[in-house]
Parts: sequence; structure tokens; C-alpha cells
Amino acid sequence: MYVLIFLLSGIVFLTACSEENDESLSVPSNVPAAERPKGPPNYGGAVDTITCDGISGWVWNAANPFEKIMVDVYVDGKIAETVPAANYRGDLRNLGGTSEYGFGIAAPGALKDGQPHSVGAKVSGSSFDIKVWEKIQPSIVCKPK
Repeated sequence: MYVLIFLLSGIVFLTACSEENDESLSVPSNVPAAERPKGPPNYGGAVDTITCDGISGWVWNAANPFEKIMVDVYVDGKIAETVPAANYRGDLRNLGGTSEYGFGIAAPGALKDGQPHSVGAKVSGSSFDIKVWEKIQPSIVCKPK
């Protein structure tokens, strides 16, 4: 860090500057180069299972395939549970990184009332919707137990 002093029209301005760039401030220096972010988040993924037993899917960040991502799973627009996307998915090993991009929860009891419910997911702390896979319905009706 260094201090700069400016004199402008008889007024002294004092400012502190750092030689570090933004990336070095958010990523520890001991993180290998291959695991450092390569730009802003570039999320991809899908909710690929919605059943009366559970809800699951996957998500990853192409700009940082080693990022540990938290997922908010929603039922009827309300967060049912927040879980890590950390389950191994062999079908995703060609993406690179860890292949540990899966997430899942047991179906919440609120689903099991014989009424239709909508289901969705987002990357926690962001506005990125994890899309429901086009071959399944984003809503479900489960019989009461």
C-alpha cells in the first residue's frame, strides 16, 4: 500500500492506494491458478428430478468450476431448503473441475397434501434461476401420507 498526496488549487488531497487487483482481494494467493475464477460467474445447470420422494439437479460455474455453490430449493416460491451443490455427478465429468455439482433434498412434507405445488431452485445469494429440465414438469401433486 502507498499514499498519494495531491495539491490542487491550494487544497491537499490524501488518498491510500493498494497495488493489489480486485481478483487478488477475493481469492487467496494459495489457490492454484487452475482454480481461480476466469471472469464473472457463468452458471449452468438444471433441476432434473421432481418427485414425491425428492427434488434434485445440478449447477456449476463455468468461469470457476471449483466454486462451492449453495442452492436454494423453492416450493411455491418459498425457500424449502438451502443445500450445497456438492454431490458427485459422473454424467458431468466432461465439464471439468470436480464433477461435484449435484444437489438434492427429500421432498418436503408440505408437498404431500394432495394439492399442486410449483418447484424451482436458484443459486443462493444470486438471481440465477436453475431451470427445470424441459422433460419434467415444474409442478407436482403428491398424495397425503
